[in-house]
Amino acid sequence: MVLWRVVGGTSSGLVVREQLLLTSAAKEQRLQHGAVVEEVTLIGGRLQYRKRRGQGPDCGWVSLQLKGKRLLETLDQWPLFVPDDEEYWQRHLTSEVYEVMREKVTEPRNSGKYMNFYPERGHFRCAACETPLYSSQSKMKTHCGWAAFARCFIMDDRRQTSPGAAVGIEWIGDRPSVVAQVDWISGGREILCRHCGGHLGHVFMDGLALGGAVPERHCVNSLSLNYVEEALDLQELPCDLSTFHRQLREHSEDGSYSGVMDR
Repeated sequence: MVLWRVVGGTSSGLVVREQLLLTSAAKEQRLQHGAVVEEVTLIGGRLQYRKRRGQGPDCGWVSLQLKGKRLLETLDQWPLFVPDDEEYWQRHLTSEVYEVMREKVTEPRNSGKYMNFYPERGHFRCAACETPLYSSQSKMKTHCGWAAFARCFIMDDRRQTSPGAAVGIEWIGDRPSVVAQVDWISGGREILCRHCGGHLGHVFMDGLALGGAVPERHCVNSLSLNYVEEALDLQELPCDLSTFHRQLREHSEDGSYSGVMDR
């Protein structure tokens, strides 16, 4: 899912059209400054959207720029917390955790402390930034050699402060706490913490075949997690695959290897 916020245009708002072409009929209402919309399709600088909040038409087509000036900006930039330098993580993480979460080294098979750990309550947090990622109920018994989970938490609507930094981060609801991108080195879908970009592992679509209730199987390094006994009442969803699909689309179109957290 990619979200956009209206940041430009005239005082009366952005012109919204019924179709892709600029010559198509314009809607009576305009999309107002500050409105948040969900991307449906993006074609040549034209955005087809569904409105999530704010004033204006519930759906339609708008331009991202006008005469070189930006009209909308994406809210899907991640990681949300980026320290000034990589030494921040070297200071705040143990050498083992740093190796896994920042250098993307995989734990040896069957070595993780959470692999066969199935608590009745509680949740698992990112070992780097303490963002809640998984509930104890989402843990899967797959015997795959690593800790496995079926779904991840969404980030709820609240303002948080990044660890170690006086920076407010706005979390938009319905955004999964785990994001997938293409692993250009090893292949597959790499999963990362949306908040800090820390490497978690990979997500596979064999969950049903391994006895799970949903297709996704998040295969996670135990060193990327911290277990907390407190139970959280947060909705759980599949991970966010929008970056993964965008990277594949761009690669097929122009051969690029773009990535948010590529090595």
